Amino acid sequence: MEDTLSRGQLKLLMCALRLAQGEFLTRESGRRCLYLIDDFASELDDERRGLLASRLKATQSQVFVSAISAEHVIDMSDENSKMFTVEKGKITD
Repeated sequence: MEDTLSRGQLKLLMCALRLAQGEFLTRESGRRCLYLIDDFASELDDERRGLLASRLKATQSQVFVSAISAEHVIDMSDENSKMFTVEKGKITD
């Protein structure tokens, strides 16, 4: 697949597969999944990032995301969001 898909397409495909697995597990168990995404914005353009953010929000699951810049995860923010910043090894909110 790496010869056919771009890195962004491959990342989006893998996220779609994980979301499908999560939806299946939620239906079967009645419990929501926890999603961890490292470097959310890498390899994705604004449109794809927005698409992924909306799908993650639609799951109503808890999502932990790391990103280089806060502007890359602003689409995921809502009244239930909490953002932390790590700078020089110190965590602030």
